[in-house]
Amino acid sequence: MSSPESETQRKAIPLESNPQSFNGLASQFGLDVDSVCFHDVLGFDDELLALVPQPILACVLLYPVDKETMYRKQKVEGSVDRTALVHFRQRVMNQCGTMALLHSLANTPNLPFRDGPIKTLFEECKGLPMDEAAEKLDIVDISAAHTAAALSGQSETPPDDVHPDGGFSAFVSQNGQLVELDGWNDAPLLHGPIQRDLIHSVLEVVKEIAESKQDIRFTVLALAPATQ
Repeated sequence: MSSPESETQRKAIPLESNPQSFNGLASQFGLDVDSVCFHDVLGFDDELLALVPQPILACVLLYPVDKETMYRKQKVEGSVDRTALVHFRQRVMNQCGTMALLHSLANTPNLPFRDGPIKTLFEECKGLPMDEAAEKLDIVDISAAHTAAALSGQSETPPDDVHPDGGFSAFVSQNGQLVELDGWNDAPLLHGPIQRDLIHSVLEVVKEIAESKQDIRFTVLALAPATQ
C-alpha cells in the first residue's frame, strides 16, 4: 500500500502474499519455520481449512484498498490493551506486507524465535507508542531482508510510479478478542470476541470488506504449526 503524501517518501518493493516470501523473511528475522510457518488459506470451507495445520495462531490479510478506504475505523465499542501489543508505525511505502508479518509474529506469544535483533526488538517495543516503536525498527533496519524476500517472489517488480492497490493487515488474538494491526492506522482495530476460532472471525471481517467494496480479491496467510 502506498503512503499518504505527508509521510516519508522512502519506498520498498512490495512483498508478495505467498508462503515462500513470508517464510523466507520470517526465517531471516529468527522464526524457526520448521516448527511454525505461514500457510496459504485456499478457502474458508471446512474442507479447505482442514488443509492448514491447527491451531491457526495469527492471520495476514491482503485486501483491495484505495485512498478513500485506506484507513478503516474502529467498528466495535471497547478498547485494546496496548500495553500488551507491539504496533509499529509504517514509514516506508509498499512495506505493508512486512509490517503485517512483523505484527503477526510480535503479537503471537511463545513462538520459537532465536535470540537476535528482531526478538529483542519485539521485547523492547511491547506497549510503546507506534512512533517510538518505529524508531526502534529503523535502528534494526529490515530493508535488506525485506528486499531479498520481495525479489524472491514470482511476479515482476512493478515500476516505481505504479502503486499496488492492495493493503496488508495482521490479525491476532488478545484476551479472546480479534485485533487487527496495520501500520497506517493510528490504533489497533478491535473486531470483538472470537466466536469460534481466529480464522472464522477473520472471515467475518473479509465478508464485511467485500460487501463494502464489492470486490472479492482477498488473500489470507495463516501462521500455524508447520505440520499437522
